[in-house]
Amino acid sequence: MVMMGIKSFGDYGDDDNEKVYEKYLLMKTDHFLPDKIQLPGDISTLVQCVYDAATDAEVPEIEPAAEKFETDLKAEQQKAVVFQVKAPQLKQGITLHGWLNRDHTDVVNDQQASAAVRDIQETLEVILVQHTTDGDFLLDGRKLAEVASAEIAQQTLRIPAVITPNITAAITELEDLTRPYHLRWQDDVWLNGALVLPLDQNLTATFNGWQVSYSPQLGLSYSKEE
Repeated sequence: MVMMGIKSFGDYGDDDNEKVYEKYLLMKTDHFLPDKIQLPGDISTLVQCVYDAATDAEVPEIEPAAEKFETDLKAEQQKAVVFQVKAPQLKQGITLHGWLNRDHTDVVNDQQASAAVRDIQETLEVILVQHTTDGDFLLDGRKLAEVASAEIAQQTLRIPAVITPNITAAITELEDLTRPYHLRWQDDVWLNGALVLPLDQNLTATFNGWQVSYSPQLGLSYSKEE
């Protein structure tokens, strides 16, 4: 395996390498990786050396990278809290029933929770629906009311992150756009929590200060509203 862009120990080129692995892990791998390894026997030893904080002292100039790694790790753990279940109640008579019910105290819905826990920039998925005077239609022309919920739920498209810099505000706007047409979705096991971006007769919409349009040939395109 060859990692491109490495210039020297501690200098791993542009930011692309560190977008995959923290500099801390790259430096420790660089330090402990021998010129030759035997697979699979050497893998366990190498992994333990890299991920064991006790070996940090053996790696020169590791302190700044180690501090950043620890800070980022704590941030990731905090983000993951939204998907964790609560600790069991170890009391007499209490069973496991209901233990998996999530208790989100600071998350609006599953869309926000999913966006919050990703390592990439937060984005949202929506169902594009053509809203006309004749009714609501999927982009392939089928009438929404005549399509099974399970199939509608598969018609999602990810909105580019540049359009939704504020996830909470974007969700609120999309919920307002969704509510008038699809109140029944809230009681649907497939569509509960789904967000809709309604498009007009020409498959265009104004959303969050952007002009959004869709075509079967080009997909979703967008431009800043003037």
